[in-house]
Amino acid sequence: MPRTGGVYSPPAGTKGVPNTTIQSVPYNTLIDDLTADANAPRPLTSGGTGATSASGARTALGLEIGTNVQAQDAGLQSIAGLTTTTNQMLYTTGTDAYATTALTPFARTILDDVDAAGVRATIGANDASTLITGTIADARLPATMSGKAFVGSVVVNNGSVTGYAVLSAGNTTNTGYIDFRKADGNRAGYIGYATNGGGNIDLNAEVGFRYNFSGALGPTYGGTPLVTTAGASFTGAVWAPNFLASNDFQIRSNGDRYLYFMNSAGNNRGVIVHNNAIGAMQTFLYNTSGTFVRSLTLREDGGGFWGGHMFEVGNNVGTAEFRFNANANRDHRLLSDASGSFYVQYSNNEWSTASTLVWWDAAANANLGGSIYTPTGFFTSGALGSNNGLVAGNGDNATYASHNLRISTWYGVGIYDSSSGNCRIVFDARGGHITNTGNHAVGGTMYVGSAAVFGDGNMQFSGGMLGYGAYLSDALSARATVYTGSNQDEVNLPVGHSVLSYSNGTRNRNQGYATYLSTAAYQFTLDVGASAQLGGTWRARGQITYSSGNSMVQMQRTA
Repeated sequence: MPRTGGVYSPPAGTKGVPNTTIQSVPYNTLIDDLTADANAPRPLTSGGTGATSASGARTALGLEIGTNVQAQDAGLQSIAGLTTTTNQMLYTTGTDAYATTALTPFARTILDDVDAAGVRATIGANDASTLITGTIADARLPATMSGKAFVGSVVVNNGSVTGYAVLSAGNTTNTGYIDFRKADGNRAGYIGYATNGGGNIDLNAEVGFRYNFSGALGPTYGGTPLVTTAGASFTGAVWAPNFLASNDFQIRSNGDRYLYFMNSAGNNRGVIVHNNAIGAMQTFLYNTSGTFVRSLTLREDGGGFWGGHMFEVGNNVGTAEFRFNANANRDHRLLSDASGSFYVQYSNNEWSTASTLVWWDAAANANLGGSIYTPTGFFTSGALGSNNGLVAGNGDNATYASHNLRISTWYGVGIYDSSSGNCRIVFDARGGHITNTGNHAVGGTMYVGSAAVFGDGNMQFSGGMLGYGAYLSDALSARATVYTGSNQDEVNLPVGHSVLSYSNGTRNRNQGYATYLSTAAYQFTLDVGASAQLGGTWRARGQITYSSGNSMVQMQRTA
């Protein structure tokens, strides 16, 4: 039967009676009722939850997660493990991990402030008079101040350890001064107004030099004040960003004297020195880092040295010159003019007049004002052999072995007609031949082998008629001269020699045509693939055409 108020009551008529047979129906009804009650949810009044599920049981018990109770949380679990004491607060040490730290009553007075102004009021930072230590940021200070009096010294320091300056109120010597101190606090020097010294400005180094300026500051140069020191003498070094002297400026010393030029970083850019030991004026040049580059030295003995690679004379004024005065009235000069010409000149009257020894025009053509004398000779340069030129001979004679003048050539010498640009005479130094395109005009006697040809036209042969016969034999043999050498680039072939030459056109017989070596090593050519031209006059003796536009022409040298 259903429970009443959570209390179970058996069904009516199910109890047994003593000495009476238990009937099956009431008994089974009781058993079924007990089974149904045992399987039904146990009501709260009976110690159950009245639910058939865990969530239903939590709801029945008022423990529904998220509604009646908090779900399991790692952060809460971490907090649950802490032990707190007075004036402590929680803070996180990681994800869902907590610890405690002190929270003083004063700190709590800051936490309840709603803005920065409230915090400054709480800690007393809203009034500069309450600041007792530290410094005020530059941004908090006024850009200008007037009527301010500082009691005691004022230190000017950029925070580095390289040193600092101190503005001092004064002492018995100076009414007020500026101290310059090193990083260790020791004074390096000062500037002061010395009332006890006549009211002058003193510039003092702690160890070293002292400068006294009496009088007002002079005018400025480039915005930098200049000090007027008429007739002043300085002992030691003098440093000045700008220096103006309307009269003499003297540097006196028995030793070396220096004039330095520095950049704003203190690096030397130039130094002018009188080197007393060697008697010289020297100029030393440095790069922007202060590293020495080169120097110019002018010695009292007349010597000079320049460590650069260029020395420029002139400034686009039309002419520029460089003079050499080795002796009175014995002068030379190098002169350059606006046309691009360059002259070497001589004068014996202090340049009232001048003689040009040699000059070059802008096209590099050399012009001589007199004769040329050379102990070795004149040589040409280039790839066409070596030792080509005009040189001195080896004796006072006129033989093959000894002579006064020698024309030296690797192979041959050609004499050209400048009006046409054609070579008319060729000297073959290797073979000893002279070839020309014209006639030989002989005013005296000409010897040809054993024959003598006289100016009147008569000829005499050594050996009489036998000699004449030998001459005719030699002459007839010479008419059929052919080249017997093996140089495939030979261009001076003998008269009478024939070559077979390629041509891409028609060549008329017995007509003269320029003949060339071919770029192909196995043939000659009249046009296509031409290389070096053959010397002399060549005439066509016949032509064979082996295909359209391609022929072979027999060419023979006739002169």
